[in-house]
Amino acid sequence: MILPRDVRIVRKLALLCKSNPVPLRCRHVAALVDKNKIISLGMNKAQSSPGFYKLSNNQKKQYIHAEYDCLNNVLDCSRLTMYVVRVDNNGRLAQSKPCPICQRAINTAGIKRVVYSVKNGMVLL
Repeated sequence: MILPRDVRIVRKLALLCKSNPVPLRCRHVAALVDKNKIISLGMNKAQSSPGFYKLSNNQKKQYIHAEYDCLNNVLDCSRLTMYVVRVDNNGRLAQSKPCPICQRAINTAGIKRVVYSVKNGMVLL
């Protein structure tokens, strides 16, 4: 069930998404939240890391997903909620369901609740 707190956090993250300076087609932000406090924030970046290469099994990927960037900053994620938000070039919410690579990383981290944006709203994974 989507809570009023989820709506507030997604709106806040959508504003952060719009400010992401990376010149990518879509802008993503991921956050790990404990109650109402953002513990970790990650954005998609036009660079990569050996860890992301290992997860993706594709040496051609030259970017880091927001979810992966966010997870790198926290050791114990088990009690946290992850929010994943994407805005399109017009600043509207867009589909941001975690890809299989990020979903595997989320599951490995032990995160039980993930809220992600979809066109005109949000969904609980």
